[in-house]
Amino acid sequence: MLAAKPGFLAPSTRLVSVPSRIGAVSIPRFPFAACRNSSVPRATAVQPTAEVHAARPSLPQQITSVLTKAAAYVGIAATLFIGFAGNAFAANSSGRVGGSGFSHHHASRAQSRAQSRAISRSSSHTTTHSTFHVGSSYGWSTPAVFLPVVPFSGYGHSSGGSMLSTILAMALVTLIAIQLFWMFSSSSSGADDREYAVEPPVTVARVQVGLLAVAHHIKADLHQLALRANTGSPEGLHLVMQETVLALLRNPSYCVYGASSSKVVASSEEAERLFNAMSIEERAKIPEETLSNYGGMTRTRTMTKAPGGVSELIVVTLMVAAEGAIQIPDINSQAALRDALSKLGGVSPSSVMAVEVLWTPQADNDALTQQECMITFPTLAPL
Repeated sequence: MLAAKPGFLAPSTRLVSVPSRIGAVSIPRFPFAACRNSSVPRATAVQPTAEVHAARPSLPQQITSVLTKAAAYVGIAATLFIGFAGNAFAANSSGRVGGSGFSHHHASRAQSRAQSRAISRSSSHTTTHSTFHVGSSYGWSTPAVFLPVVPFSGYGHSSGGSMLSTILAMALVTLIAIQLFWMFSSSSSGADDREYAVEPPVTVARVQVGLLAVAHHIKADLHQLALRANTGSPEGLHLVMQETVLALLRNPSYCVYGASSSKVVASSEEAERLFNAMSIEERAKIPEETLSNYGGMTRTRTMTKAPGGVSELIVVTLMVAAEGAIQIPDINSQAALRDALSKLGGVSPSSVMAVEVLWTPQADNDALTQQECMITFPTLAPL
């Protein structure tokens, strides 16, 4: 119980009987004592001055609150600074080399189908108009059909009529046989047309590799490949693919991150749409293409944004569309990376439909930090 201060009366029941009037409500002069020694409800009592001062935060609590707020402000400022620094040190340049042979493939497939139909129809037409004859004295090259000869029994009317009926019957049987053979040939021709109409499956694959920035020679090799490659021919696209695969296979110690994706589609038209969408997605990740050789057209440009920071990684992306069902494994180890690259490198030149290689940073004074790499290429996994 709180001690009575000097100048105050000790709590007693007498204080309850001497209230002071404030308005129409009677309030004890010493509320704390009155509350303890009277029947006045505790909710109507006024809080004493000592308790009011005790409810205020102490000095250590105030210091802790100030430090907490200061730490929060510092954290927000650091986050903003790191985000700004990440953007400032992001890679701004990229290189691109490759091309698409989908249009050439579509034309080749259409021509092949037309030739196949023409050959089938020509074969069917020749078979339908084959002439069957008795003997080979007429010079026809078709097989001979030997008709049974009915012997004459004399020179009467009945013998001539019997011979004529036999010839007509054999002619009718021959015509029926020709008709059946023509129907069988037509059905076979239709089956051939349907067979030629079915296209082989097409695989659209992407292999992405993160290399240590000290692998300057790989970036230099890709730069030279972009300058000299003939990206307007299927052989040139196959060369681009193989050179990129070899550059990565020969330097496994520099490969520290990897990712892959693939999809098998039923037609070249669908493969073209998928490949173009994949290309746009990857190209949009870097602001500027400072070197490009695509489809036989080469162009270069100077990086407009000022680079900064120290480069830590190089990211190489290889995208391929080829005939056949190619199983590309998920890249989460060096062995998986080697397997995926080997499967792409084994594609024949006649099966290649499109190839595109992207790498960043491309400019010598550009940089790509590890933090920015993880933000721009989130699917990369450590090997």
